[in-house]
Amino acid sequence: MKSVRQAIQKSWFPELRILRSDLGTSLQLGEPLSLTALTRHLDQPEERRFQAPLDADALHGEVEFIIRSDGTYTFRGHVRATGFPSFAYRVQATIRSPSAGIVVMAQTSGRVFGTDTPGDRQRSWEENNSSPSLRQFWMGLRADARLETNLQKDLSGVTGAVVDVVTVIIETYVAAQFAGAVGAVLVLGVELGAAAGQTFINPNVLAGITVGAGILLVFGPGAIIPALVAGTGTALLADIRSRSMNEAEIALARTVFRDTLPFERIKITDLYTPSHNASGFVAREFVVPGIDGSILVNMGKNFDHTLEVDAQRGVRDAYPNAGEVFIHELTHAWQIHHSSFTPGLLCEALLNRNYHYDKARVSARAPWSDFGPEEQASIVNEWFGANNNSNLESPQALNDERFFYVAQNIRVGHT
Repeated sequence: MKSVRQAIQKSWFPELRILRSDLGTSLQLGEPLSLTALTRHLDQPEERRFQAPLDADALHGEVEFIIRSDGTYTFRGHVRATGFPSFAYRVQATIRSPSAGIVVMAQTSGRVFGTDTPGDRQRSWEENNSSPSLRQFWMGLRADARLETNLQKDLSGVTGAVVDVVTVIIETYVAAQFAGAVGAVLVLGVELGAAAGQTFINPNVLAGITVGAGILLVFGPGAIIPALVAGTGTALLADIRSRSMNEAEIALARTVFRDTLPFERIKITDLYTPSHNASGFVAREFVVPGIDGSILVNMGKNFDHTLEVDAQRGVRDAYPNAGEVFIHELTHAWQIHHSSFTPGLLCEALLNRNYHYDKARVSARAPWSDFGPEEQASIVNEWFGANNNSNLESPQALNDERFFYVAQNIRVGHT
């Protein structure tokens, strides 16, 4: 029989470490919690099923959106012309989780014919597919997700170019921002899935960045990230500064990562995502895999200060030493380069802002994979910051407990 530990590791809840007294209630298993019931529950995918009617004048139908904890989903429904006119239509379905800050979106489009034109009155569709991001964010999606639908009719060119689909995604993202905080939009299905891989013309040759409603949007694999440009109040592609790593940056990176970073793929930009802490506004750096194979290391206000002390030290104190912010973000580039699960890694990095790791677990040499992306990056940048003023090959640096992960994981590319 599978053990509880094995069930947890293979489930949609792999980070579960402590069986709290309220776990049974939160999983709707009752109290007291039975380990047998927990094992059986985690061994089967959970499912959330959403249904909604579709109604417009002489155009009616229904949509069903089913998402599961193993990342699979079903998007299906039908539309029927019930009167004289024929219609070109588009059905958009979005599942929103306010607590997780995620919007999941799918779309279908087509034509149905009324009595004015020969043709099929009804069209049905069904898409069955999977997305790693659904599994990654199941804890948020299972709690408070809700379905919203939008039926549009009398549309010309509804099955047209991908760029039109991109416009739909942008409009959805902007609307979602007004309705509540959103970290990313996950795009699913045949129509929208193609848009996430679309390359955009950019004067700075940064594929996958466009402008929508005054917001810069960075298209990663299966997600869209809002961004701003450091030092400007506009959202213009021409304002973005980008470059390859210079020799000094590569030399510094090699002291930590050796040759486990793809230096030729890394692009440094001055993009950032807006954030706040107790001290005020923070221009948060972020790293995203580009849709053209590049890795965008977005340094925001530290674009010109990669080898210096944090340019935002007045509002945060996490990086007291020169080069620490850069090493932290390069660790995310390392994660992307060595990960086979970049969509999930991207989404977790967007929303998981836990920079603090358990030092006791470091002392105990817990598995590297037990630490989240931000925890891993903090371990590396804090080891670097604590020892770089002397020598990263000094006895002090090599005896630092955090060096274990630099030696056993970072420098050998082991995740």
